[in-house]
Amino acid sequence: MDVSSNVKPEGWEPRRYWADMGPWLAGPGAATKEHRETERHLRTHLRSLGPIQSVLDVGCGRGRLASLLAKVLPKAHYTGIDVGEEQCKATQQVRPDGTLYQSALQDFDTRHTYDLVLASEVLMHIPPNEIEQAVEQLFKLSSKWIVTIDWTQPLRDETAYWNWRHDYAGLYGDHIVRSQKSYAQTIYVVHSPGFPERVPDVG
Repeated sequence: MDVSSNVKPEGWEPRRYWADMGPWLAGPGAATKEHRETERHLRTHLRSLGPIQSVLDVGCGRGRLASLLAKVLPKAHYTGIDVGEEQCKATQQVRPDGTLYQSALQDFDTRHTYDLVLASEVLMHIPPNEIEQAVEQLFKLSSKWIVTIDWTQPLRDETAYWNWRHDYAGLYGDHIVRSQKSYAQTIYVVHSPGFPERVPDVG
């Protein structure tokens, strides 16, 4: 369900737009004040999830969260995907120990599953006609946990044309373990259908 009221420019294509944004995305240490606050909450949530041996970073950008994951989950094998070649190259520099693929979430074809699938500011860039497929893919790729971070309210009067505000609670259903607001964003911690374990409340 798309609850945004924004109008897209004629001929605008989200995958091409974000693939071309590589040079302008924030890398490690370049986050805004709002992002730093959200990252602080994210660290707390990640540390509560128990043993994590593998992580898939969806929409890895220039490695901002790849760097965070190296510190919070140092024993977890890192895999990142992004639609942009520039983003994958930049993240590989941040995580030379990791595996990178140039792919959209909806198209990512692998036999692997991951203990943790992290998607930060990804679903908000996926059109309404593809969002259910994207969420199904998150569940398919996760063997334990899914953590997503997306803008759920506009910072201004209208949502920017490159974003959508979806009904994430409705999409995740009773798989939500907890959610937390951080500025205009919401962090969702979701368990895989095959992994019903619940984590303790982090307050």
